[in-house]
Amino acid sequence: MRFRLLTAVLVGGLLLGSFAIGNYAVGQSSTKTVKWKYTIIKHSPYLTESGSDFKNIQALGDEGWELASSYPVKGEIVISIFKRQK
Repeated sequence: MRFRLLTAVLVGGLLLGSFAIGNYAVGQSSTKTVKWKYTIIKHSPYLTESGSDFKNIQALGDEGWELASSYPVKGEIVISIFKRQK
C-alpha cells in the first residue's frame, strides 16, 4: 500500500512538473526581435521646467523616446541618449 501511494505521488509530481516546464518554455520563447533607433541631444545640466532644454526633452518623451543614458561632458554640457522602437 505504501509503495502504491509513493508511486502515485511520484507520477503525479512528474506530470505536474512536465506541465510546468512546458509552460515555462513556451513563455520564454520570443520570435520577434526588438529593434531600436537612437537620438542624441546635448543640453545644460541645469534643467528647469520653463527652459528650452527641458522642453526639447519633454518633446522627445511625447514622441515615444525613452532616456537610455546620460553623462556630463566638461561640466557645462550633458549628453543624453534616447531610444525608441523602430
